[in-house]
Amino acid sequence: MNNKHKVIATTLLLTACITASCISELKAQELKTKKEELVLDIQVRPRAEVRNGVFTPILENTNPATFVTQRSRLGVTYNDKKFTTRVNLQMLNVWGSEPQVQRNATNVGLYEAWGELHLSRSSSLRLGRQVFSYDDERILGALDWNQAGRKHDAGLFIFEKSRFKLDVGAAFNQNNEMVATTTYNDSASQPYKSMQFVWAKYKVSEEWAFSALLMNLYMQHRKDFSLANMQTMGINAFYTKNKISATGSF
Repeated sequence: MNNKHKVIATTLLLTACITASCISELKAQELKTKKEELVLDIQVRPRAEVRNGVFTPILENTNPATFVTQRSRLGVTYNDKKFTTRVNLQMLNVWGSEPQVQRNATNVGLYEAWGELHLSRSSSLRLGRQVFSYDDERILGALDWNQAGRKHDAGLFIFEKSRFKLDVGAAFNQNNEMVATTTYNDSASQPYKSMQFVWAKYKVSEEWAFSALLMNLYMQHRKDFSLANMQTMGINAFYTKNKISATGSF
């Protein structure tokens, strides 16, 4: 090999090394970027309704009610290796209920606002306003058919490993910042003073899975302010194979 060929070979080798180094640096940057994620989601859901005897039978010679409601949501979720946070703004309105020139504040509410600390690869702790949605949502669900939805101000411990999932939640509600006592009026707030629940699910096989829910509601009566507890327990079974799926609950 003459000197000319050696120079060409050396140049090609250096070029290959530099290219490989650049590719590895780009991949490293991609991995660093993937550890942090910002997700923006938007929902606009108008719904037309004709009510001809909803809730109670309509009176004779009374016309049905017709209107359009709209739910608008703007959500932002931030994820990194140790922390996740989400804020979801919601506005509910009836078409035509507001003037063209807006003078007052609109009915914008905070549907979700929570922070989640990742304790380990399999466990985390979430605090704030959040949605609880489990299984068929008969007991705890998002109530998504309702334009306002359902949310809770609570804490939630989350554990998930292999085929097993476990959620433990708790909430304590007050109407305002109190100076004394913890009397709670649920007429225009959450329907309970405090709540505790445990939900677990285990996937036995590719076809079978079972879940269980244990929930306690601690409520205060409006008249005499006496306290009462209500417990709910249930088990769900899930079967899925090919295009066949079945569920059962007790």
